[in-house]
Amino acid sequence: MVDSTLRWVQPSIFKEVFELRSGDECAATLQFPKFFSRTARAESEDGCWTLEERGVWKPSIVVKQCNEEQALATVTLKNFSRVTPFSVDQKRTFRITSNFWRSHYSITTDMGEPLVSLKIKHFAKHSSEVEINRKAESFPWILFLLYYIVLINRRRAGAH
Repeated sequence: MVDSTLRWVQPSIFKEVFELRSGDECAATLQFPKFFSRTARAESEDGCWTLEERGVWKPSIVVKQCNEEQALATVTLKNFSRVTPFSVDQKRTFRITSNFWRSHYSITTDMGEPLVSLKIKHFAKHSSEVEINRKAESFPWILFLLYYIVLINRRRAGAH
């Protein structure tokens, strides 16, 4: 699926289940087990991860492999910033960026190389186009992290 255009779709507006599709083929899923849950489960052929938002005033997102306690990454969100840096293994640094309207998101290396980008196409029944760079293969969960942030921001916007 690397180097090809994929789509995140929500098959049913009544369920918080999202599928990453290449044409008609489902390549991965991201689902919230309970309505308004802050924890999501992501699955693909590469593995299974949980993403959880923690905190209110300084929210952060913790990414873990399923059934593991150690975090792969922790991202501290910056409410009014369009650039959020985070590190993995305390060695590699990445940046999450968005445009002013929050309709385009991306994760890049600290050198500016794109790993994953996402463009939101429809807001009501959520749909987004995704591009994955081959360099993202070492971090298959990074795609889920980016989409989870989009969904969390979407929830916050709906609450206002």
